Amino acid sequence: MSLHDDPSDWDRCSVGFVDAVTDTHVRLRSITTHGAEAGFEIRPLASITGVEQEDEDNDYLDKIRRLLAFDGPKRVRPWPMGDDPIRDALHASMKSGQIISVWGHASDGFVLCGIVTMLGDDSAVIRTVDQYGENDGMATVRLDTIRGIDFATAEEQVKQFLRQSYLRDGAPLDSSSSRDVHR
Repeated sequence: MSLHDDPSDWDRCSVGFVDAVTDTHVRLRSITTHGAEAGFEIRPLASITGVEQEDEDNDYLDKIRRLLAFDGPKRVRPWPMGDDPIRDALHASMKSGQIISVWGHASDGFVLCGIVTMLGDDSAVIRTVDQYGENDGMATVRLDTIRGIDFATAEEQVKQFLRQSYLRDGAPLDSSSSRDVHR
């Protein structure tokens, strides 16, 4: 469940399992945003302005519940890297279906997270994913606007795990609108 103590910011909360309650306080076995246990939080009952339980209407708590089964980031086998490391990483994502994060140059200021679906001579098409690993549209990015790529870091592995979890459950990975980045 999530406990809220700031009525002006409902995005901030403590998430975990309530394991003890007294007349004045609640103790929460805290869970991180990556699904790992993170100790205990004790809060005065008087400061709690809202409580949400994991149910079908709360995507964030469902995400955390799913991540409880996540064993943490794994070491990923490197791929051959030639004279064009950016293209090599994009190709590895396309071939493996691995989620990556693509960073634009500072002047372009974009970050795309997703799976490469097509790689051309001067551009790539990426099926973007959101924080839950669900489809978030399609983006076309010119290769010369890419500054760097994150491949199989903890952030991408969490999204990959969530994506596979939803697919195992038969949940649709709804797509939203398409967008082009730096045509």
